[in-house]
Amino acid sequence: MIPVDRAPEPADFNKKVRKPGRQFLKRHHVKQGDPPPANFPWRRFWSRAIPMLHESYNDICAYLAMYLDPAVDLSGNREGSVEHFIPKAQDAWMAYEWNNYLLADRRVNSTRGQEELICPYDLDFYPFELMLDTGMIAVSEDLTPEQEEHAYQILDALSLDKEVYDIERAEYFARYRDRTREDALTNAQIARFAPFIWYEIQRQGYVIDES
Repeated sequence: MIPVDRAPEPADFNKKVRKPGRQFLKRHHVKQGDPPPANFPWRRFWSRAIPMLHESYNDICAYLAMYLDPAVDLSGNREGSVEHFIPKAQDAWMAYEWNNYLLADRRVNSTRGQEELICPYDLDFYPFELMLDTGMIAVSEDLTPEQEEHAYQILDALSLDKEVYDIERAEYFARYRDRTREDALTNAQIARFAPFIWYEIQRQGYVIDES
C-alpha cells in the first residue's frame, strides 16, 4: 500500500449511487450513522461506481498498488471492486458515499475484516519496502513507532505478504529488468502498472537508463 490522492467525486455519482442508495436505506428505516440490521437485504448500488473508480484511480488497486484490468469480467476476479473503507456493518449510509470508496483487488477486499486501518488517502509515508527479485514485502525500517504500528496493522489485516502477491510483484520486476522479453516493461509502463514497484526500483537504484 502506498499513499493515494483522493479523486474528486464523479459528476454522475450522486444520481447513480448515493441518491438511490439513500432512498433504499430510508425505505428500510435505516438512519444515518446506524449499522444495518442483521441479514440486511443490501441493494448493491455501489457496484455502479466500479467504472468510476477505475477511471478516477487509473485502474490501480489502492492496497496492492498494481494494475486491475477493467476489461476482465467479474468471473475473472481481476476487475476492481468497491472497498468500503468504513465497513458497511458500522455505518450503513457510508455504503453509498464516494469518499468511503477505494478501488481494490477483489482478493484483498475479501480478506479484510472490520479492522480499523489508516486509509491510503491519509498515508503520508511508505509503510513497506520490497525485495524486488522475490516480490516479498516487509515493514520499512525507517518508520516512527506510530508509523510502524500502522504498517503492521495494514500487513496483518490485508495479508499483503501472501505468496501469490509476492509472485505477481516479482514478475513485474522481471518484466522490467529483462528487456529481451516480448512482454518487457519500460520505465513509463512499470510506473503506470505497478507504482509501488516503480517507487522501490527508484529507491533502490535499479532504474534502467533509456536514453
